[in-house]
Amino acid sequence: YNSEKAVVKTWRHLAESFGLKRDEIGGMTDGMQLFDRISTAGYSIPELLTKLVQIERLDAVESLCADIVEWAGV
Repeated sequence: YNSEKAVVKTWRHLAESFGLKRDEIGGMTDGMQLFDRISTAGYSIPELLTKLVQIERLDAVESLCADIVEWAGV
């Protein structure tokens, strides 16, 4: 079981659930890329986190939070 690959698969699944098409999510490797793509549709990080919790993907929640902290340079 490769948790990193599983998280990437989750990002792609979530992107589809937010209405993104396959060609829009190709090459997506982390939560910030997903957020960049769905934020143009008016969604927020709390909405993304809520959706992750609803589908019980806490590994993806942890990954997204780590991406946010890294992106913010904290």
